[in-house]
Amino acid sequence: MTIREIAKTYRVRPQVVYTIVRDFEALGYLEIDRKGRSLILNDGVISKVKRELERRGYQG
Repeated sequence: MTIREIAKTYRVRPQVVYTIVRDFEALGYLEIDRKGRSLILNDGVISKVKRELERRGYQG
């Protein structure tokens, strides 16, 4: 699942999802793999991002 697909599911802009990923990475909650400029999201990262979106009040 890509950031664009997560954003579409929760009806938010992709920038909201990128902000959550960046904040979690800065706080040390997540380690994101990168391939060039794109992010490689595994199942753990996707579930944490979805949980945070739901905590903020977005419904998927």
